[in-house]
Amino acid sequence: MDEVIVMCPAKINLFLNIIGKEGNMHLLKMINQSVDLYDFLKIKTNTSGNINITCNNKNVPLDYHNSVYKAVYAMKVHFGIPFGFDVDITKNIPMGAGLGGESTDAAGAILGILKMLNLTVSEEILLSIGIEIGADVPFCLIGDACLVRGYGEELKPIPRFGVKFLIIKPNFEYSTKEMFKRYDESCGIYKDFSLYITGMNDFEIIADSRIIDLKNYMASMGAYFTNMSGSGSAVIGAFRDRQRLELAYRAIKYYFDGYQGYIVNPCEGIKVLEKTRFN
Repeated sequence: MDEVIVMCPAKINLFLNIIGKEGNMHLLKMINQSVDLYDFLKIKTNTSGNINITCNNKNVPLDYHNSVYKAVYAMKVHFGIPFGFDVDITKNIPMGAGLGGESTDAAGAILGILKMLNLTVSEEILLSIGIEIGADVPFCLIGDACLVRGYGEELKPIPRFGVKFLIIKPNFEYSTKEMFKRYDESCGIYKDFSLYITGMNDFEIIADSRIIDLKNYMASMGAYFTNMSGSGSAVIGAFRDRQRLELAYRAIKYYFDGYQGYIVNPCEGIKVLEKTRFN
């Protein structure tokens, strides 16, 4: 098999607790859920030995700063793969949103190459490759719903959430690096909550008022919990009632100029499809 299509789902955080820091790395406690908002990777082998990245979004780097490039390089090194790969990325997951777009694409590249080359690897090794690329990559490799702890490498699968979610991406972005820096400077104290509490995110302490306004509006429209995802800026709301969700979607798109909205469902995680399924 010399070509695959990989469906890479977004990740939402339903709980995020910053519990400590070791060196430059933060320790976290999270509830993560994969949802059916997908980036797509088309991965092909090449004989040049090079890693070539293309993307429909001009803001995505195409060199080693790209997480997909890092993932492909890590696979070449780990398995001693002599040939190269061409990867075309179709971005649908908004950037700077806390929805794990870079991480899920990196995980998709890893799983895509494993299937293309019929390689087998233990989950322990798989996650160790992932954590070297980024803290959310191990979760994206496993997908579905998990309790996550540590740097992102401690994962405990849990039942998938049986609700629909509304994701609203404001017309501004947050940098994960800057958000951690601001949190450290503003708070400096870390508390490990004994429970995993849906609808809570420590980063909201330093988020600006527009995030809180969006959360409050979503709650007023019927979300039974709402919180910022990751380091932001996307806000998610959980809805049991489809009509309330659709009304909230339309209202927010109308009243919040330039905000992007997505109605999504929980899903199982990354899917790797053979090219023949698209012929």
